[in-house]
Amino acid sequence: MAEQTNYTPPAGYSFLTPLYDIGVRLTTREAKWRKTLVGLIAPNDNDVLLDVGAGTGSLSLLIAPAMRRSPIWGSIRTAMLSRSLARKRGARA
Repeated sequence: MAEQTNYTPPAGYSFLTPLYDIGVRLTTREAKWRKTLVGLIAPNDNDVLLDVGAGTGSLSLLIAPAMRRSPIWGSIRTAMLSRSLARKRGARA
């Protein structure tokens, strides 16, 4: 059976992917709901987190400081991974 890939990139189209995070930031109350979500998750060093559909990885990066010794696993595409790693290093991505 052939593998079926039904991938929709963030913002719907690959060429819009670089604008995804800023689009979410400008069209939602992202700062409030992300902080609230991290508080509800209440991660600690003994947890293992699976971020399914991680998009650009921004939520995983926000949670990571609370989980210094534990892994965060994410479902993330190559283009999104490179943006996420650049952001983690402090570069604008």
